[in-house]
Amino acid sequence: MTLPASIQLITAFALCAIGLWMIAYAAVYLWRTLRQPLDLASATLTALEFDTFDEPPHTTVTLVYAYRAGDAAHTGRHLALDLPGALSEHQRAQIAQYYRVGERLDIYYQRAAPHRSQMDRGRDDALIFAVLVMPVGGALLLAGTRWASSLLAGGEL
Repeated sequence: MTLPASIQLITAFALCAIGLWMIAYAAVYLWRTLRQPLDLASATLTALEFDTFDEPPHTTVTLVYAYRAGDAAHTGRHLALDLPGALSEHQRAQIAQYYRVGERLDIYYQRAAPHRSQMDRGRDDALIFAVLVMPVGGALLLAGTRWASSLLAGGEL
């Protein structure tokens, strides 16, 4: 059973619209990520937080750190580990030995909002996202355009 030509044309235009939206979204996301200046700062690890959850059973380890950006002092948090089940005291001691309170860390913060910080630059993820999404959007746009032009050229409408 073949769909009516009008429904096929609407579907083709929908593919074009989705493709254009994917390309535009990925481009804006990449542009905003790359233009956002991040400054490097030295931070001090001030605490480790171990949180155990029941459903599903897992334990998170969060690093709490302090840093200075300009004239102001700030604190930040970074989820370092998310492990299945509860941790024994020995496992907690091993993690505390790896992440030593008082140790220096390199963090990145936003100039426009120095209270917002992160442990990595995060730009690689944006690049991977754009590289994966833009071609898919382009393929949808191309497929929709070809389909619509073949419908219009065929005079089926």
